[in-house]
Amino acid sequence: MSGKEITGRGFPQYRRSANGSNFYRIESEDRFTEVQVIGSRVVVHEVFATAYPELVRIRELLDGTGSNTRPITEQDFLAVLARDVEGSVGSNGTS
Repeated sequence: MSGKEITGRGFPQYRRSANGSNFYRIESEDRFTEVQVIGSRVVVHEVFATAYPELVRIRELLDGTGSNTRPITEQDFLAVLARDVEGSVGSNGTS
């Protein structure tokens, strides 16, 4: 896996899983943020790839191989991320 094959791409890039439960912001060849939607909850994972399988995962996200993902816009990603912020700021109506 040569870094030269990816280098020409601009970062960040955005993807979502075909089922719409996972959203990705790929920040570099070795770093991405994943937002998982689990029911009404949103879980955010920041991944700094050091192991080969993690690096392969990023390559698959970028190339669209081995993973069933679709490109999305930054606004799409931020809208899902905002659900996490809204959910964690006392949205149950209590003070």
